[in-house]
Amino acid sequence: MIIWLASYPKSGNTWVRSFLSAYYFTDDGMFNFDLLDNFKQFPSKDFINMKLSDPGEIVNYWHSIQDRLMENKKIKMLKTHNALISFNKTKFTLPKYSLGAVYILRDPRNLITSLKDHTDITYDEALRFMCNEDTILYDTSSGDYDATHFISSWSTHYKSWTSDNNIKTMVIKYEDLETDCNKIFKDLVIFINKLLKNSDVINEEKLYNAIKSTNFKNLRKKEELGEFKESVISLKTNKKVKFFNLGFENKWQKILPDKIKSKVNDKFADDLKYLNY
Repeated sequence: MIIWLASYPKSGNTWVRSFLSAYYFTDDGMFNFDLLDNFKQFPSKDFINMKLSDPGEIVNYWHSIQDRLMENKKIKMLKTHNALISFNKTKFTLPKYSLGAVYILRDPRNLITSLKDHTDITYDEALRFMCNEDTILYDTSSGDYDATHFISSWSTHYKSWTSDNNIKTMVIKYEDLETDCNKIFKDLVIFINKLLKNSDVINEEKLYNAIKSTNFKNLRKKEELGEFKESVISLKTNKKVKFFNLGFENKWQKILPDKIKSKVNDKFADDLKYLNY
């Protein structure tokens, strides 16, 4: 079965995935980026060995791939940015495939700056991206669609995962990782262990190493040394875009232009109130 690590893009998925990789795929909890190979993205070319000619084709493989994963009777941890929605009457995943999920939530007023910087677009373009119910994410540079994600709007995305009562889900707020990282990651291990029916007590030394070796500064330093394989190239400058850029220094109150701040607050007013942001 599958344990999903789901989030809207630029919400902290890679950070949490790094921590989980360090804790569950090492003996000592010390992280390196090669460990992320144990935590594949779904969908992606790791699961599809054919060229797709249209983004919508990926839907035809959602369940067949998950059926295949079920055959080896092993539990897989998979990253996804896909919303938990149906497309062409096919739901992204079903309870029979899904042991549980971890959903990472981020304040849209912080997320928008990371999205803008990562994709080389303007604030207004980023906001339209976040509000569009038909937003689809795929690699436009390759012309292939094996990693197509139907992410919809930011609001629909978080609601799709957090309101589904058929899959056991732990919700993590990115902002809480700044104030209480140790507790949240410890609670995360407890949650994952329960899903795995793992009765082992938490390895405190391993937990400490996993948290320390995957803190934002260490991940950013490893990226600067060229160790991060998932960097993207800017279409404007033809240079690598910093993936681990601002982190907790991304404070919307100080960074967002007033006009954009008002627009985001207005667009997501109900969501911000509901989520206590």
